[in-house]
Amino acid sequence: PELQKAYSVPITGGTITQLPSYELPVIDCGGGGGGDEEEVARIFIDDRGTPNKNELYSESTSGIVTKISQALGPDGDVFTFERTPDGEHVVYSADVQNDRAELFVVPSAGGTITKISTAPTVFDDGTSSDVIRFVISPNGQRVAYAADPNEWTKYELYSVALTGGTAARISHQLPFDYDVDDFKFSPSSQRVIYRAGRTSIGLWELYSTPSTSAGAVRISQEMETGQNVPQNGFEISCNSATTYFLADLVGGAAPILYSVPTTGGTITEVGGGQLPGNICS
Repeated sequence: PELQKAYSVPITGGTITQLPSYELPVIDCGGGGGGDEEEVARIFIDDRGTPNKNELYSESTSGIVTKISQALGPDGDVFTFERTPDGEHVVYSADVQNDRAELFVVPSAGGTITKISTAPTVFDDGTSSDVIRFVISPNGQRVAYAADPNEWTKYELYSVALTGGTAARISHQLPFDYDVDDFKFSPSSQRVIYRAGRTSIGLWELYSTPSTSAGAVRISQEMETGQNVPQNGFEISCNSATTYFLADLVGGAAPILYSVPTTGGTITEVGGGQLPGNICS
């Protein structure tokens, strides 16, 4: 006879999911406290549903696996994800259809999926905009992401509430052929520090902007061709007051360490060629 299979379903009804085991899981509700919800042990990407189609899954502490991403088009995939600091939600980028990466948020255990990136743009030549990277603020309330909705491959910086809504462009007006590259929130979540420049001429500068609106200021030196703040070449102090960054002001030389107020101001040469190992003191 064929073996019985195990399934899970929301207690109020909904999608039925086959479990990887042929036995019912042992469900531990935490010892005497009751409650009917399990903790999410991990989030992962896998193609177990359809070969070569990466989708997003959640696994509970008892081993119950649930797909938490939406149905994807024929060539769709989930690319990357990040869990919020409190663990309650997952932000992920996915190509749902038409070969364009968009940004979504979903409860870690599964539920309503909300698209939080701006609507993708299809340009005259048939190419389309997409999201190339994102970060979640330390307080879990906002997401900053780089996307090119106005000009193909011209990546600008946007910020949106975790719950969705209108995304604000927070990077400055970029000159021709400039892009935003790496970026991060300050520990206070109040500002975003980002690099912007041109790969073709090796010019990258550092900027600071409010995390919810426009108002960017350059906080590194004004660079010329060949001068740059290198990729991943900056850190923000734990109190968010100071940003440390490396900069090559010669072109092709070893970078030097500098410090500057995170909101902009006087740049001080610290010396040395490495970011500080302990900036929380």
